[in-house]
Amino acid sequence: MAAALAELRRSKYPLKPLTEFASVRLPGQFVRIWADSSEYGIPYVNASDLMSLAALGTLGEKTRYLSRVTDVDIEALIIHEGWLGLSCSGTIGRVYYIPARLDGWVATHDFMRASMPAEQLFVEAAMMFLKEGGIMGIVLPDGILNNPGLRFLRSWLLKRARLIASIDLPKETFSVSGGVNNPSVPILQKFTHEQIQRANANIFDGDNMVFMSSPRMSGIDKRGKPIFLRHADGQEILDKNGNRSIDDEISVVAERFVEWNTNGIIG
Repeated sequence: MAAALAELRRSKYPLKPLTEFASVRLPGQFVRIWADSSEYGIPYVNASDLMSLAALGTLGEKTRYLSRVTDVDIEALIIHEGWLGLSCSGTIGRVYYIPARLDGWVATHDFMRASMPAEQLFVEAAMMFLKEGGIMGIVLPDGILNNPGLRFLRSWLLKRARLIASIDLPKETFSVSGGVNNPSVPILQKFTHEQIQRANANIFDGDNMVFMSSPRMSGIDKRGKPIFLRHADGQEILDKNGNRSIDDEISVVAERFVEWNTNGIIG
């Protein structure tokens, strides 16, 4: 292993921790309890099975089932299509792609799981549609911008695009449609190839300004019913025609953004 790392360090390619690009998990050891069928258990795969699948296209032996009453957090053992498995015992360092046929199976504790959140795949796909210098706004869970466990995703994104604005929307915004519960809207401008190279070398423009906004009200409550502006005494505020006014601060954000960009901060 030391020799392999030394060889990698001598290569012309920069080395990055896997945790900068994916969520990595290694379950703890547990005592296996087997079941006779899928009625009482979940299909089980170990590193040897994956090696056989990669080399021969078959799992090699009869499917085994881990009992659902096994004293372990089974959810932590389940693997999904698109994940990577990295062996960390026996032959260390083998990498396996989890195919569709193994989606939802449970896997041995002795290989690490590396996966990208669905939000990352969504952001990557959106970025692909942008030309260099193109600008997009995208609705994401606020955890993408705030969750310490997703720092690798923020790092990936900020090395490919400039953050122009970050807008935290009220949690009720998409309550009617059942969308994102705590939505944020980052507005991003895709880097040019040269800018990406500079970002990968940790060279950034320190003068960039970011528009930030956190409107309190979206005009509806969590049940989707309208909320109206009120005076301090609780009476509803009426316009000159006697109509009630929706308490919606989101509509003001666009106006403030245009004012912020008066000096052409972005094109």
